Amino acid sequence: DGSKLPFDENVEMTKKVVEMAHACDIPVEAELGQIGKMGDSDEPGVALEKVKESMAVPEEALKFVELTEIDFLAAAVGTIHGCRTPFAKLDIPRIERIRELTGVPLVLHGASGANDEEIKKGIAAGICKINIDTRIRMKFTEKMREIIKTNSEEIDPRKILGPAKEAAKEIIRDRIRVFGCSGKA
Repeated sequence: DGSKLPFDENVEMTKKVVEMAHACDIPVEAELGQIGKMGDSDEPGVALEKVKESMAVPEEALKFVELTEIDFLAAAVGTIHGCRTPFAKLDIPRIERIRELTGVPLVLHGASGANDEEIKKGIAAGICKINIDTRIRMKFTEKMREIIKTNSEEIDPRKILGPAKEAAKEIIRDRIRVFGCSGKA
């Protein structure tokens, strides 16, 4: 991920990855702009302001795609990595413009921090892949804590991890439904 690098360095690093990956018929997803990260600020308002300052510029996205020949673009469009509360606001016109200019499938990183309506708008605007790692990890660990709290003497990891895995599956099924992907595999 070269998104924290200056644009030209991100391009050069990404081109090298694309060259190696494409030689093995492996598609490449690259990030442009800086997707926020919780921890930068615990205050939602401050975090959102920082996110606005570092979003991907549509014309730069076009140049990035042309220069690197990536297959998927994860452009910074208003989300925040590691966000536990859905308060992110997607820049829908920016998503539409990047999709229109680049023509590559767009990826939404940090989507755990966006509510269902925001994500649905993003999908309608051109988002094709959605990353929700934080939400899955939260459900998994919540279930583990619940089991350990109610049965602190439990030593069989299967009795702790099994239900936690089911909780993760539950949220994944829910997200697949909300994102409109049910029955499309």
